[in-house]
Amino acid sequence: MKFLSVIAAILCAGAVCVSAAEVKVSGMAAGVKVAKITQNAKTRTSGGPFVFTKVPDQLKGLQIVTITRGALNKPGAGFTVTIDQPATVYLLVHDRGTPTIPADWKKTPMKVQWNAGADTVYEKQVKAGKIEVPAHNGKDGGGNYGVPSALVIKPAK
Repeated sequence: MKFLSVIAAILCAGAVCVSAAEVKVSGMAAGVKVAKITQNAKTRTSGGPFVFTKVPDQLKGLQIVTITRGALNKPGAGFTVTIDQPATVYLLVHDRGTPTIPADWKKTPMKVQWNAGADTVYEKQVKAGKIEVPAHNGKDGGGNYGVPSALVIKPAK
């Protein structure tokens, strides 16, 4: 009996180390995809050539929701998704121009690097429900708009 209690304790302790159940993401428009954010992953945009080269440890392995790049001469597309549980969500915003960031997103000291640019990371706490990812309306001196913002999801504890 004592042996089984020890095994159960070990299994329970192991379960505590595993993150909360993955968030179910739904309500995605065409071109929006869910993947994992990891270094060297080609997941900065849906189906695009951009590869992550430096990802902060606290974001590695989390779900990332992205949309296709679109035309350089148009703002990076925004999108909406629905999640099934509370979470901390992170907004990856391409460092190009001066994009409009809604006031409820708080800037963090984190940066994400990829082969053609970098992102400033914003965060907020959300309940289950819809999340709006704003369009990226910042552009460089040549008139090229930023890559669409991406959403990283960390389940609440």
